[in-house]
Amino acid sequence: MLNAGSALRLCLERGLTFVAFRRNGAVHLWVQREVGLEVLDLLDLHQACDRFVVSSFHDHLNRIHALRPDLRFQLDGSRFDPASLDGCLGTSAMLDRTTKPWDKDGHAVAVSEAKERIATGELRKVVLARTVTVQFDPVLLPALFREALERHP
Repeated sequence: MLNAGSALRLCLERGLTFVAFRRNGAVHLWVQREVGLEVLDLLDLHQACDRFVVSSFHDHLNRIHALRPDLRFQLDGSRFDPASLDGCLGTSAMLDRTTKPWDKDGHAVAVSEAKERIATGELRKVVLARTVTVQFDPVLLPALFREALERHP
């Protein structure tokens, strides 16, 4: 039996498709049995029910990526049985970047487009973010996740 940090480390080591998050005060781990995320058209968002959706803020192709939670765990201090992940497929590519960082001009275009869409009433609020690439050891991810949970209850 493993603790929550060890469960996340095991998912990373096996290259599993998973997400860990907090909702309503509880920490959850959702694992998909197959590698990779489903790609859905933004107009088909209704098909993403019971999925964890990951989407770029600015995607001209209007795509969303969705993780199907084949296995669900609540990481509330209880022990985690590593055998529960048997049968899940992994990959050696731990982090798949689906978006490229914006340059200054790309960010300016996104801001301009957001303003136009707000002015037409198509959008009410927009949050734009730029990517910052940082080199670090992926072994640190479980500890970083735990620290983020502690700092932002």
